[in-house]
Amino acid sequence: YSIHMNIAGFYQSRGDTATALQHLNESIQISPDTAEPYARKATLLKQLGLMEDALAALDLSLEKNASPQQFVNAGDIHKALNQTSNALTRYRQAVDVDPSYLPGYLKLAELLIQSSQLSDARQVLDQASLLGDQSGQVDALVRRLAHQ
Repeated sequence: YSIHMNIAGFYQSRGDTATALQHLNESIQISPDTAEPYARKATLLKQLGLMEDALAALDLSLEKNASPQQFVNAGDIHKALNQTSNALTRYRQAVDVDPSYLPGYLKLAELLIQSSQLSDARQVLDQASLLGDQSGQVDALVRRLAHQ
């Protein structure tokens, strides 16, 4: 499967997404219980604007490996589709799977602020601040929340 993954990367870098997708599908056929080919397929489908198909591929990836990054990726797609409730669920799943995954807290807090769920956003940011954010992103969201 890894050979097909590498070939898919080559074709994707050349802009030949159809051939890249064929090799990702081949990789999935060879190793259907491996999360990575599904996740890569989801990324490619998202780039092609096939959001529902990308979500389906991410769901299959998450069945194999509950990765916080893939939950965030799914949340981002739901957000792009204006499915706020589903996006919030996916961001929450990211931090449930890995309570130390700061990007999950940041995405969750940002969307809670955008959807005027300020009390919940405050709680999420309180949890995130305990993780020791060196980038200042938590503080920026706390300041944004204070102006709501």
